Amino acid sequence: MPIIKIKVSRGLDARLLQRLVDDFFSSSLPSVVLSKGWSPSIDIYETETHIVIVADLAGIDKDSLLVTVEGQYLCLSGKRVPPKEQPKRFYQLEIEYGPFERVLKLPKTLDLDVVEAQYEQGFLIIKIAKKKDEEAIKIAIR
Repeated sequence: MPIIKIKVSRGLDARLLQRLVDDFFSSSLPSVVLSKGWSPSIDIYETETHIVIVADLAGIDKDSLLVTVEGQYLCLSGKRVPPKEQPKRFYQLEIEYGPFERVLKLPKTLDLDVVEAQYEQGFLIIKIAKKKDEEAIKIAIR
């Protein structure tokens, strides 16, 4: 069922435009549904075989990171601890510390049994395999 109905006139194909709108709202890419605490920046991109999520987590110890998948949701959580020596006087303070949680809703087109995560140079890189396209079954007509 379409989310938005659009009346189109003067040369545009209404079915094509409606399909574009429907495709936009039923994206096959992960989408953020929840953020708690401070929120690390993430990039999401697609390769032929995977969806890749890259989180900028500079200054976070790998052992304080947790990545979980429950149902169609991927949760990134952890904690950035401030340096032990803190100056008494700041001129600018932009780096956020403390716990964070970021939840992404994953599309059903991903194989959640094939997930890899690695942490290098302050970036958490999560690769989730796409499901293989199922071939159409030909049905004989009598």
